Amino acid sequence: MKPIEKIKELIQTVKIHLGNENLHDDVSYTAFWLGLLPIPGFQQCNQVIDRIASNKALKIRLDDIWSEINSTNDKISTIEDDIEKLQEIGGTVNYNNSLKEQVESIIDEIIGELKSDTETEWIMETENWSYQEVLNSFVEADFAAIIAKNNSTNVVENTEIKAKKTHLHAKDNSKNFIDKTRFSSSEGSVGMDGITTQGDITVQGSGIGLGAGSALIFGGNPNLVSGNCPFCNTKIQVDKRQLTGYTSVRCPNPTCGRTMNFTIN
Repeated sequence: MKPIEKIKELIQTVKIHLGNENLHDDVSYTAFWLGLLPIPGFQQCNQVIDRIASNKALKIRLDDIWSEINSTNDKISTIEDDIEKLQEIGGTVNYNNSLKEQVESIIDEIIGELKSDTETEWIMETENWSYQEVLNSFVEADFAAIIAKNNSTNVVENTEIKAKKTHLHAKDNSKNFIDKTRFSSSEGSVGMDGITTQGDITVQGSGIGLGAGSALIFGGNPNLVSGNCPFCNTKIQVDKRQLTGYTSVRCPNPTCGRTMNFTIN
């Protein structure tokens, strides 16, 4: 089959599948990454799309890459012809090393996902100005994902996550705060103590991979509150979860030690 014929058939297959609410809304982009997969027949495309759509971590990464492609080449959004748009997407990715690496990485992950029919997945997802925490737990799965979106926060504390690979994702003013937690697998382990993650970060074995624009930041516990003693000006800092049921605190300065009422807004 000639390349142009393959492109046409891919696009037609994707259009037929547009009823899937989880499918990315751009036909050309979906056809682009489908075309990079070693799928023996187009009749399997629908199964592949369904499988990837059910993996939230992969779906988010595909969306993020699509946003970056459009930011890199604003011409793409103006192209109406599906085939021309797909070719422009391919050219943009091919001539941008960062995009090329991201696409190659996610294609490898998708291929791995398609081979892992019997593998398990654990997902912690928080969105829309929400807060969620996992404390004093043990999680075991083949793959794990910790996802925070739209001004939300995840806290994972005093926990072990045993997985081949863990994906940490935080976007749109969101963050994951990881404290006293270990990520382990048969290939090694990584510990995080008082670390805030932003962007896309992958933990695998004893290694940590950072995506473009991602960051590991020391500190950032969202539960820490602080203030100064009104009597001696000593700074008082405490995890607000430890204050439940209390109405007063004592100054830690041994020369002061006075008790004062508090409120948390």
